[in-house]
Amino acid sequence: MASHILPHIQALTALYAQPCAHGHAHAHTCAHSAAPFLALKGDNELAEKIYEQGAGGVNDQLLSRYAGGFDKAVNTVFGAGRQHPELAEKLRINAGRFGTYKTYDLCRRLEAARNSGISKEDFVKLAKAGISVYNGHQQTEYNTLVARSRTAKQWERFKDEKFLYPNIEWLPSVSANPRPEHVEFAGLILPQDDPFWQRNQPGNEYNCKCDWRTTDKPASTGDLPKEIPPARGLEGNPAETGKLVTGQHPYFARNPKAPGWVEDKAILQLPDEVAFVQRTTETGKKYREHRLVDRAGEAVGNREIAELLLENGYKDVRLLPIINFNEKRLRARYYGEKFLSDSKCPDSAIGSVMVEFKESKRKNISHNIGQAALKSTVAVIKTKSNVSEDEVKNIVSKQWNIENRKHLTEIIIINEGKVLVFKRP
Repeated sequence: MASHILPHIQALTALYAQPCAHGHAHAHTCAHSAAPFLALKGDNELAEKIYEQGAGGVNDQLLSRYAGGFDKAVNTVFGAGRQHPELAEKLRINAGRFGTYKTYDLCRRLEAARNSGISKEDFVKLAKAGISVYNGHQQTEYNTLVARSRTAKQWERFKDEKFLYPNIEWLPSVSANPRPEHVEFAGLILPQDDPFWQRNQPGNEYNCKCDWRTTDKPASTGDLPKEIPPARGLEGNPAETGKLVTGQHPYFARNPKAPGWVEDKAILQLPDEVAFVQRTTETGKKYREHRLVDRAGEAVGNREIAELLLENGYKDVRLLPIINFNEKRLRARYYGEKFLSDSKCPDSAIGSVMVEFKESKRKNISHNIGQAALKSTVAVIKTKSNVSEDEVKNIVSKQWNIENRKHLTEIIIINEGKVLVFKRP
């Protein structure tokens, strides 16, 4: 390998040689193992693509690998949200954010190397080496998120069992070579309310294989074992904090000034059942709203329109996020293939149909129908003041033959709370 790219590789691999709180090489390698390298099929092609097109800030292929794997770690324990759904949702959001920052952390360094002027051949060697480092730690991180998720789920059960079993016992590790940090905790019994359990839990070291259980045996007496801080990023009881990984983890700590779109992408890449929240109207009808909808200034008005549509028989209504034109994969996922060549973002979906909402003065109704028609086959216009029904019918009747309205199949006018539906004649 060319000597002039070695500093770049060393900069990538040195990330895992920084001291952790226990004096080991790094939190990831705190189990006394060397930093692993793992080349995966397709990484060579991926490195070439990044050289030619850039990493895109957060490369989608790497994001799917890392964040997707971490989401699976939580689901492995909670059963896709069927058990303790609110806690599982918080942990899935946290795991997705962790995977997104891991991807961003790697891509930022790959972009720096790409922009340094090295040749394609040298960059591909460098990128493969860097990606293999991050790949190699995925299994350790996955195992740790599984352990932390299990700890959080157990804690919820412990609270239910407290009236019968008020204490918690730390069980010995099942590891063939248990690390010293937790060895002295084995056999320790303390009340569930003891602050010790907020600072110490099985899983607060990478690849920890300790366990705990509730018990009615008496609490330990005498001096407590010396507490050793958890690995960076694994602080706190995840059932109480809602975080499997905290902001102390190097992926976060190294990127305190990450642009806002990284946070947005962390939410956008989540599976639908987590990315969307369910809302309920006063009459009990339900619709889904993306977590990023609140960022838009039209959120309140769009909710009012969505609820009126539901009250008038429309079903499967979803309020959608704003997605940058360059986010092709996400635009295809949320909006459909039609919007890949279009920079516009529809406000909502009714079933599989993308729908644009507009609020309008009487004189602008026709114009706003045209604006809505640029994004959807269905235009929804909410008037800002009362317009007579005859006047509404007259305005709508003129729309069907206008050139840029010919693909419209439906025009919905919401006038003083009344929903008027017009379908193409």
